[in-house]
Amino acid sequence: LGGERTTDHLSKYGNGTATMHDPTVKAIIYYATASRNFSVAAVGTCKENTVVEVQESSSSKVAIFSSNTKRFLACNCVNGAPTPYKLGKNADDGTELIMAMLPMLLEDEEFAENYQKIADVCDVQPDLVSALEAVKNDPNAKEAMFILCDNAYRRINGENLCIISNTGNITPISELALQQGVYAPTDVIGGTFTVLTASPKAAETVNTKAFATDYVLDKDREFTQFEQSLIPELPEWYIIPKYLESACKMVTSKLSRPVRNIMLRGEAGTGKTEAAKAMAAALHLPYVSICCHPEGELPSFQDIEMDAAYAYSKLTGKEAPENISGEDVMRMIIERAVSESSDNNGLQYEYCDSDLVRAIKYGWLCEIQEPAIIERPGVLTGLNSLLDTCQQVTLPTGEVVKRHPDCVLVVTTNTSYQGCREINNSVISRMQYKKDTELPTDADLKERINGITGFDDDEKLTEMIKVIREIHTFCQERMITDGSCGVRELIDWVQSYMVLGSIVEAAECTVIPSASADVDNQQQIKIACLNPHFTD
Repeated sequence: LGGERTTDHLSKYGNGTATMHDPTVKAIIYYATASRNFSVAAVGTCKENTVVEVQESSSSKVAIFSSNTKRFLACNCVNGAPTPYKLGKNADDGTELIMAMLPMLLEDEEFAENYQKIADVCDVQPDLVSALEAVKNDPNAKEAMFILCDNAYRRINGENLCIISNTGNITPISELALQQGVYAPTDVIGGTFTVLTASPKAAETVNTKAFATDYVLDKDREFTQFEQSLIPELPEWYIIPKYLESACKMVTSKLSRPVRNIMLRGEAGTGKTEAAKAMAAALHLPYVSICCHPEGELPSFQDIEMDAAYAYSKLTGKEAPENISGEDVMRMIIERAVSESSDNNGLQYEYCDSDLVRAIKYGWLCEIQEPAIIERPGVLTGLNSLLDTCQQVTLPTGEVVKRHPDCVLVVTTNTSYQGCREINNSVISRMQYKKDTELPTDADLKERINGITGFDDDEKLTEMIKVIREIHTFCQERMITDGSCGVRELIDWVQSYMVLGSIVEAAECTVIPSASADVDNQQQIKIACLNPHFTD
């Protein structure tokens, strides 16, 4: 049916031509047959959200739509593990998103009337293929489907019924949210859910003493005094997650292709940076970090190292000559600095490697924070060359540096911050060990908070942890994505309470504004999550 056009069967919103849209056709038929024993879909509600699953041969597609915020969450699931959902050619076609919008679309009288015609045809069919064929061959059903497709198209675009990024990237559903059943339906409209039903799973931890001694990458290696000062020590309070032990096993394994590129991906406050430092402690490697950025005032050394052409353009405002090198750009910067100096007699300039280059050169562990915000293709190309374990790097000075065999690069990226898009696939493909991080258990949180702050009021801390988790869930369910609420926010809240003496006042200057910058959202969060537990 997809692509057929007509000028005879328009919706009341249409003018000109109605087009049969395959994803809309599938969504309507899947929805209409959700309660049948041959259904491949399940539809339900969770709070004010519509939740949808479509089962395929070896995977499932999950979509969640909030009519309040007009936003989606979605993912593809293989063996319970979520992967990104992206609209586009040769990608996801949006059938599940349209299905999730159908309860809202059905509020329109014309849409509801024509949907019922389709449902009546599908009700008497023995299987899904027959239902599709019946709609295709029944003139009345086909007319109704034209009207439905036109109605949905005109309203979705004309009334801005949903918000989708121009990139086609849909906000992902985290593995933790699936495991904890955050979006499990409270009411099932039809079908059987298989993904949105999981129960919480406690994070596995390992023995701290063994972790600190069993994974030293090179026991015979000697470090300078400065390098020794960069090797972290494991805090006594730190609870080592099981996945971190697995990552260290991979790095220290004697494989023909050594594992040196690690990715930790997860929501803010799940301990990714702490994990990178703990890995450096276990491997007995100096730890450094860099934070990626989309733009900057002047070209940074990382710009020069990774994308000399862009650095030249940024510095001069002109298009870069062909074959411009980092060495050329560095020379220009030094010449400019010398010429602008009011007193340059005896003044000398020296090029200093960035922490990333020092890690590559000397065999350290470097955490690369937020590469998902990188916008320029040239920088991604440079980053990829650094991630390749067998490649060499040409510095702005012209020096060629081969990657040290002990160099470990740990990419950490948030999935809940605005500005952090889906990380580039070329970077992901170079990651040899990938892990989606999770929030710690309550017991681990208490031990961590006590170790950091010294706060030992177990009763109050238990309630504060409950509030943090409720805010986290509240924001997930309502698709509030302009903030974060995790371990860091809990630590800030505890410390503020220790100073101010008021839990509510401390929350109002820490966790509440961190969860969202929107004043109305903040008020709703306070009423729904904070007030039931604490009042002044």
